[in-house]
Amino acid sequence: MGRNIAENLARLGSPVSLVAAVGDDPFGTTVREATAAAGVAVDHLVTVPDGRTGTYLAVLDDHGDLVTGVADMAVTDGLTPELLAAAEPLLTRADAVILDGNLPGPVLGWALDLLAAAPALVVVDPVSVAKAHRLAPLLRPGRRVDAITPNLDELAALVDRPVTLDGLVEAAGALHARGVALVWVRQGRRAPGCAGRASRPSTSRPCRRSWRT
Repeated sequence: MGRNIAENLARLGSPVSLVAAVGDDPFGTTVREATAAAGVAVDHLVTVPDGRTGTYLAVLDDHGDLVTGVADMAVTDGLTPELLAAAEPLLTRADAVILDGNLPGPVLGWALDLLAAAPALVVVDPVSVAKAHRLAPLLRPGRRVDAITPNLDELAALVDRPVTLDGLVEAAGALHARGVALVWVRQGRRAPGCAGRASRPSTSRPCRRSWRT
């Protein structure tokens, strides 16, 4: 997920660095070379000896929503704050940092603490329902998140209760109280719903008419 976001941003003309792990295998070589060729800086890619580069297979329905997926993210699961310490200056000086929900809990917590006083815009993609459950306890006041981008199922996992689109603002309010400024709810091909932190209740609406303070 994070690598694809990095490539998209680079192709749009933004300077981007990828902080991630790859295995010491042919897939890792391909990822490193293809990512660099797309214009992404790969100086902070960690190569794990004898590791398998992460792979993911997804099945989507005709609305673009996930039906099922299979992943091998062991190489990412092995990341630690110590392995990423060299990237601290990069992260604290960045204009924006996008955190991939595949990152291990200790790494996400470390990054959120590191960025709490940094100028960077902090965006979190929960990635999946399972990873959203893992992310949920890491979201708390003092750990600033400028935007989070779940689908409805992931949002439900983040707030630990069922959520419908009509209940988006209420669910988003629970995340606002835990330090999240903007909740951008993905809905496949349909327009996403947005809820930004506000001083008064409001109804959810498409993101092209989002509101925030």
